[in-house]
Amino acid sequence: MVLGNIGVQWGMREYQHGDKLPQLASAFADVAAADVANVVNRYLTEDRRMTLLLTPQAGANPQAR
Repeated sequence: MVLGNIGVQWGMREYQHGDKLPQLASAFADVAAADVANVVNRYLTEDRRMTLLLTPQAGANPQAR
């Protein structure tokens, strides 16, 4: 199932980005862990945090969709 999902995702990316996919992969490979840490520290701050608490209604059927 996981491998099938990976295949579907890759196919979707191939359709969306076509011949630019190798360049995108290269650009992502050039991102360093320090770059990600800088973005996290800049944007994922305490004052921007939001907490959402979902409580099911009494008598709600958890199997219903």
